[in-house]
Amino acid sequence: MKLLVAMCLMAVGVSASYGPAGIVHPDGTLQQLTREEAENIAVVGASGVTFHDGSHIQFNRDAALHHAGIVPPVPVPVMLETPGLYGATGIVMPDGNNVQFTADQAANIAVIGPSGVVMADGKNIQLNDEGVPSRKKRAVLLEGPSGLIFNDGQVRHLPPGVQIVLLTTSGAVLSNGDNVQFSK
Repeated sequence: MKLLVAMCLMAVGVSASYGPAGIVHPDGTLQQLTREEAENIAVVGASGVTFHDGSHIQFNRDAALHHAGIVPPVPVPVMLETPGLYGATGIVMPDGNNVQFTADQAANIAVIGPSGVVMADGKNIQLNDEGVPSRKKRAVLLEGPSGLIFNDGQVRHLPPGVQIVLLTTSGAVLSNGDNVQFSK
């Protein structure tokens, strides 16, 4: 009889919330336990049910969350983007030309994502909306709390609290009102 009770409870499914007198299933239906079934339950815990006859039911993640009264996380829809034109062996340029990577270049690619490529040597390549490497160069090579080194070689020491307000391809405006014109 005890085995039958345990089998009945196990057949109910592990995604239910067990109590001393019944089971609440995830779909909201209730199951009243018989006296024998209720007396066979030794312990109901957050991760399962142990019965006096030695059998037990282990909850899965969803059942444990349900038993604890926590709503399981809802899967977030992922927006599927069209794959870029940058692949592990080459690039298809917007004009239709193909650029084939050498074996060394292909071996250096660690991860390709929708917005960029991480190389095994630590370099990152930003991809534009067409899936090809962005040709934009940053005008500031290095920015720190005490100064800037621009790509054209200019070094600008900044007073405390001054930072770049606006950065364009031809220059930068600093928060103290100074303008830096980039040389070509």
